[in-house]
Amino acid sequence: MATLAILLADQNQSTQAAQFTIEAKQLSDEITKKHPKNVIFLKTRARVFYALAQTDQNYLDLAIETVNKTRELAPTDAKLVYNLALFYNQKGDAQKAITYFEEALKLKPNYLDAYYALGLFYSSLAKDDPSNSVLYKQKARESAEYILRNIDPTHEASKELLKSL
Repeated sequence: MATLAILLADQNQSTQAAQFTIEAKQLSDEITKKHPKNVIFLKTRARVFYALAQTDQNYLDLAIETVNKTRELAPTDAKLVYNLALFYNQKGDAQKAITYFEEALKLKPNYLDAYYALGLFYSSLAKDDPSNSVLYKQKARESAEYILRNIDPTHEASKELLKSL
């Protein structure tokens, strides 16, 4: 339903989009109320809120709240922490995003997606903040090199990232 709400919003069908948004949230509320400790349902709820945040940024806070609640049930789940990094990046909070990417890597040291996202993030920061460009490019390079050296020597996206630095 969240996906339908987004598609309808993109097609300027706001009344129908609003209805599907309400239904998606209500369904998620019902399921998680019946199963408050089901990690899979909570992860799905976070994804629903993240999708709905494309049309209403207030849902991003609900996604973050849901992930934090889920982390209480699954404290070593690196993907939850990775998602927090993405959510905070979406909110424009670069420092929190970096903190959560690094925390995800502590939980799962061979987490390719987190290393690559962190590399992309630093590469973007290097462009946006010329005064710290050298530092950010070095950190982006370290992330890409770590992937190629320790996780996947054939990872093309990391090779491309290195070329772009």
